Amino acid sequence: NLIRKSEKYKLKIKISNSKKELEKLYPLYLEKMKEYKTTPYSLESLLQLLKNKEYYIFNVYLNNKIIAGGTMIKNKNSITSHLAASKKEYLKYSPNNFLYYSLIKYAIQNKLDNVNYGPSPEGSKVAKFKLSMGGKPISFEKHIILNKFLYKIIITVAKLLKKIK
Repeated sequence: NLIRKSEKYKLKIKISNSKKELEKLYPLYLEKMKEYKTTPYSLESLLQLLKNKEYYIFNVYLNNKIIAGGTMIKNKNSITSHLAASKKEYLKYSPNNFLYYSLIKYAIQNKLDNVNYGPSPEGSKVAKFKLSMGGKPISFEKHIILNKFLYKIIITVAKLLKKIK
């Protein structure tokens, strides 16, 4: 089992709402976006999201070194994975499995009804991984409904950034 494997290597999770933890995660995230040839969120926009006390950073550590992490948005009865990244050279330690396992544990401990892993292209490696972690595909329309909270945050941040410029 990949969760037991990650625990055997003594991976640790740090869950916070801290600027410091977001700044540790950001270089991993940039690296992953470059690999996928995708435009990343700016650090400034993520820092704006961090002002929301329901925006959490889940960082995975091996020997006090960050090897994976993600940002999550919690609302009253669910939590949604906003973004996630991991270092390729550490995949043998199963940090992504550990990350999502920790997210599920967090949801149970906080009596949340739903964990939303976020969208992924059908048939992609990421989608297959999410299915392996117990995810179930839902239609895009339902995904939009599940993420009204995320949408409101993004719109608020965009408005704030316009005011700052």
